[in-house]
This record gives sequence, C-alpha cells and structure tokens, in this order.
Amino acid sequence: MDGMVSKRGPFIIAALIAMPGCVLGQASPGTAAENEAGYAIKVVYPGHGGHAIGLGHYFDRAVPRDASSVLDSLGECVFSGTSPLKGGLYMLMMDGQLIPGDLLVGDDQHFTVILDDREFGGSLYHAFHGSTENDKLLDYQRYMMLQGQDIQFYHQRLDLSDDGKDSARYNHELILIDERIKEHRAEMMRADPQGLLSMLLAAMSEPALPAELKVQHNKADSLAARAYTKAHFWDGTHFWDGRIANTPFFTDKLDKY
Repeated sequence: MDGMVSKRGPFIIAALIAMPGCVLGQASPGTAAENEAGYAIKVVYPGHGGHAIGLGHYFDRAVPRDASSVLDSLGECVFSGTSPLKGGLYMLMMDGQLIPGDLLVGDDQHFTVILDDREFGGSLYHAFHGSTENDKLLDYQRYMMLQGQDIQFYHQRLDLSDDGKDSARYNHELILIDERIKEHRAEMMRADPQGLLSMLLAAMSEPALPAELKVQHNKADSLAARAYTKAHFWDGTHFWDGRIANTPFFTDKLDKY
C-alpha cells in the first residue's frame, strides 16, 4: 500500500494502518526548519548519501509515512513542517525498509537523530541531540539489552541444569531480574509522570499479582489470579491520552486482553 510500511515490531520492546493524507510534510536534503511551531527533525546517517528516507508513526498495524526526503552527500536531511507531528512512537525507513530502532516525538519536535550501522543490540539509533525524551529512551533500551543478556544466561543454565538446587537458584535470579526491571520502570515513571516514555512504559506494564496469588496451588487459585489480572489489566493506561494511539502497545495489549 502506498505511503505505508508493514509491521516490523518496535525495538522498544509492532504496528499500523495507512490513513488518507498521511504524508504531512516533505523535506529537502541538508536544510533546517526555523519555524519552532512546527517540527524539524534532522537525520544524520553517514555513508548513505543519495538514499530515499522517510519518517512514519505507529498506528494499529502499519506505519504510515509522515514525511519523505533524500539523504544528501553527507548522509543528512531534515524532515520539517509548519504543523507539529502527532505525539507518539515513530520510525525511520530507508528505500522502503524500516530502520531498526524507534524514536519518540513529543512536545519538543526540533532535534537531531544520528544513525550508525555499527550500533549493536538491534537498534541503529546511536544518539540524539536536543531531545531529552529520546536520550531517556536510548538509556532504557540499553538497560533492557543488558537485562536481556542476564535473562538469557540464566535460562540457558536452567535448560542445562539437572540439579534441583541449581534450578531453584537460577529461577530466583530470574525473579530478581524481573523485580529489578519493574522497579527501574517505576522509578523512570515517577521521575517524569507526564512524559511520553512514561506513558509508553505504563501502557506496556501488566498487573503484578499480590503475594497470595503468585503461586497457584489449585484451580480456584488460578481462577482468582486470572480474575485479578483482568480486573487490573488496564491500570495505568491513560485512554484520554491521544498519543497512545500512535504506538503499537494499545492494539497488542487489547488483543491480549
């Protein structure tokens, strides 16, 4: 479908349907927008001069394109427009293919994103200049990558273990990692409760079972745990916040519900 890239799954932890008139802006290589009321997002991608590049946002299960350009000889361009972009989770695409990684578009829509093919961990987003929100996103992604390595390590040990004590120790370590991740997310949300990243983290979260339901001994316990999860499944999800529509998490969470 023209002006749309199909689902790739967000790096932040997938999504969108193209809508009529979704191309909101165009950009010329290497130029900067001076109108602070609109948006000006500069892209720096060394070694890729001459390639077509686009900016799109998540919406349901596709990525509608908001702006298009061509990288100049230095691998630079600026997406700009006189009207602000909708707040949400965005992606860059080059030659029709999604570039691994995500960026946040919130209140501050004048910043630079630097891409680097040498980045590791799945995302090519190397750095941001002028966007505190995206700095936090990169920090969170890198934190989660490290936690993911620990999770993989202990799962591998579990798969190889034939000793009950060792298995119990590995399971305990996995529980500690899970608790550490939850606390890290909670701390980030407390520090910036109105931020776009906090809204995304809240939308991604699922209810934690109370202590008496964490271990189910019978069918009644299982039913009670399921009922609790269903009753609290949408806790922290701000339906009034229109930015949530421009992320993949609401649709995926609704499907799971």
